[in-house]
Amino acid sequence: TTTTTTTMTSTILHGIALGVIYYYSNYTYENDTNVSWMGSYRPIVLKHAQEGFTDEEREWQLIRRSRYAEFNMLWDRGVRFGLLSGGDIDRIMVSAPPLVRWKFDATPPANTPEAEMQDVLKNPREWVKARE
Repeated sequence: TTTTTTTMTSTILHGIALGVIYYYSNYTYENDTNVSWMGSYRPIVLKHAQEGFTDEEREWQLIRRSRYAEFNMLWDRGVRFGLLSGGDIDRIMVSAPPLVRWKFDATPPANTPEAEMQDVLKNPREWVKARE
């Protein structure tokens, strides 16, 4: 029993040590990622924070949000599982945008930033060539 207790204690301590190492290594990675992301994202937000938007731009934003919500309900594994298993709808959909606009076959006006973005999304670019 002493050997078994020692082995169990050793295994538990080893597991705890690995958990601590894993936690701190992930914490460092996540923290570095967040710091880097904020360092690049914050100036963009500050640059554009005071810009206004038109009613048409707001309309397009609401339509795009509905596409996000639709995608989430169909393809996100957690959301889909919750909906199909009869989970609490309020808890499942809490991450959905609060305001959306559902419009069939929505197309942005030609020669607008929204139309340009649609073109980019429909025709993805290969940014990095795979090694052969």
